[in-house]
Amino acid sequence: SIQLIDQYKTNLTRSSGLNSNLAYTEPLSKTFSVILNYGLNLNKSTAERQSFNQSIPGKYDVIDKQYSNDFELEQTSNQVGAIFNYRKNKNVINFGTRVSAVDFKQTDLNTSKEYNRNFMNWLPQASYQYNFSKQKTFSFRYNGNSTQPNLNQIQPIRINTDPLNISLGNPGLRPSFTSNLSLSYNSYKVLSDKSLYFYGTYGFTSNAIVNNTV
Repeated sequence: SIQLIDQYKTNLTRSSGLNSNLAYTEPLSKTFSVILNYGLNLNKSTAERQSFNQSIPGKYDVIDKQYSNDFELEQTSNQVGAIFNYRKNKNVINFGTRVSAVDFKQTDLNTSKEYNRNFMNWLPQASYQYNFSKQKTFSFRYNGNSTQPNLNQIQPIRINTDPLNISLGNPGLRPSFTSNLSLSYNSYKVLSDKSLYFYGTYGFTSNAIVNNTV
């Protein structure tokens, strides 16, 4: 079939953000210390997409509401965390977590309808390092991280620029969580100038944000 789409389209996006972090280290003993931190992140983005049909030939002034929208997304994140550090002899251990409370406020500026969502994200981390000597070490690390959906992924608006591949946002998207595990071994002999290095990593994502193609 042959389909003709004759429209005038405008697409205007804006984004701004403020990220801050405050950290404090307190030695609890000669071998044990804690790092406390607080972070405030503010992000705001807008996406205005307008599609116009012709009222008379050459004059595009009739808005097509099905393929038009004007959305604003405000994201506020408060993050607190504590990381503990233990050092004794040849062992170095770090463990702790950060907790992030995220508030989403999405507003359809055309209808004044609001979509409010709240998430609690955990960002745990842990590591172990054993120093056989100054030139030989072994380490293991774990990190967890959350990824928030962006405005284009959650924006519930159809786009008809490619009729055979129409994208539709999902306003119910939730953050994904990625876990990363890694281990490494490093050995270096100064006198013979020989080195051996090994590194391995494995990662997996829960509740991944992906495309569903039909």
